[in-house]
Amino acid sequence: MEIVEDKDEGGYVLSYPDLPGCLTCSDSLDDLLELAKDAKETWISGMLEDGKEIPLPSDLRSYLGQFK
Repeated sequence: MEIVEDKDEGGYVLSYPDLPGCLTCSDSLDDLLELAKDAKETWISGMLEDGKEIPLPSDLRSYLGQFK
């Protein structure tokens, strides 16, 4: 998951790079994690209902451990 501060609107935006279009936002980090769980479940359910394939996770061996 990727969390970015929304400097224009305030709050935070959370997305899942491996799940295109799956994102959520909140004014607080505390609420963001619960909303993230719901967003991911809703995204996966929608993909399954539409008969679309769920992408496999990225290869973690390419992860550099950097936070920006």
